[in-house]
Amino acid sequence: MTQPSTTPSRGPSLANWLKARLVDSQVSASQRKRTAFGAAIAIAFIGALDLLTGRLYSLAILYFLPVCAVALVGSARAGYATAAGTSAVWNVSTDLVYSTRSYTATSWNFLSRFLAMTIVVYLLGTLRRVAVELVAADRQTKDFLSAAAHQMRTPIAGLVASAEALVYETDDQRREHLVDNLVAGTERTRRLLTSLLELSRLETVAALDLQLVDLAELCELQAATSRITDPRVEIIVDAEAPVVVTSDRDVIQEALSNLLENATRHARSRVTV
Repeated sequence: MTQPSTTPSRGPSLANWLKARLVDSQVSASQRKRTAFGAAIAIAFIGALDLLTGRLYSLAILYFLPVCAVALVGSARAGYATAAGTSAVWNVSTDLVYSTRSYTATSWNFLSRFLAMTIVVYLLGTLRRVAVELVAADRQTKDFLSAAAHQMRTPIAGLVASAEALVYETDDQRREHLVDNLVAGTERTRRLLTSLLELSRLETVAALDLQLVDLAELCELQAATSRITDPRVEIIVDAEAPVVVTSDRDVIQEALSNLLENATRHARSRVTV
């Protein structure tokens, strides 16, 4: 019987709106233009409302709404430009309603209002940037965990297959070969775990251990492990001579392991390396 979920539902919030509208999807240029055009109309309407009625029905709050919309959808530069235009309209409507004749008072009102709006634009830009960084970090963590699980699945499967085969194997030479596979697989798993831990701490790829590697020999060893993991598929290594390169043996082995895992999963009966 399924237990009911006790996780509280997330109600609407500015963070969720930012994530859904601005973070998860890119804001198009046409959407920015529509927002800027709508903000301009809204600012003109609010200023006309104050001027025609002779009362400040905007209560200063309405002037901030178009600026917030442009700051969230558009760029910071567009937000600052909208703040300057809004402050000018706000100033004109206030001066005409109250018949202000003082240049000092007009200048002070404009500067104080513009400063308040630029602070709002800056804070909203910071909020949006933090939201983008948090979502990016969350995606990076999920990608890392997915890659780590994929990287660890193959060597663990090889260790389990070798251990199970070792239990029932009676031939001494075959048992010795299985033990060698277990030791090599364990060492490879240990180094892979170490690399993943270093990667999670430093967020950089671990330094490569460059050495001369025979790709033909490495393919033979990995093919032998894959034959144990998936005995239904015949794995043939086509290499008549050594192919020596300078590389990291474990990194190449991980790539071969993933390649053979995918190949045997989709092959009908035979895989040729």
